[in-house]
Amino acid sequence: MRRTSILLHGLFAMLIASACSGGSTEPGTISLSGTYSGTINAVGFPAGTLTFTLSHAGTSVTGTWSNSLGASGNGTGTVSGTTLTFTLSQTSPCTGTFTGNAAIQNSGARLSGSFSGSDCNGSGSGTFVVNR
Repeated sequence: MRRTSILLHGLFAMLIASACSGGSTEPGTISLSGTYSGTINAVGFPAGTLTFTLSHAGTSVTGTWSNSLGASGNGTGTVSGTTLTFTLSQTSPCTGTFTGNAAIQNSGARLSGSFSGSDCNGSGSGTFVVNR
């Protein structure tokens, strides 16, 4: 698949595009566990869909991701307040690494963020919004 392979076509969550709404921001008071889906916009590519399946324990988040351009992989992240900082490893169609941040919104029901990184097709960046 093409460069940014698509940048996870967004993957693991999200540029701090908005602030979290409502609820406590103490670790463990919100859960990011579950399946999220939504849109990804990567520079130079048409909008696509992005899906994350996450597990959240304490401040640690792990999971898998895939996008409508055929890219997929796994990731890890750390929650601090209303921000998820993450690293995504792309395993298909080729290897790559992407990092980013996401705003945790609606008590964890929405992640809105940005990412950048590279894979075998080159460097790329983008934004995404996913909902559980």
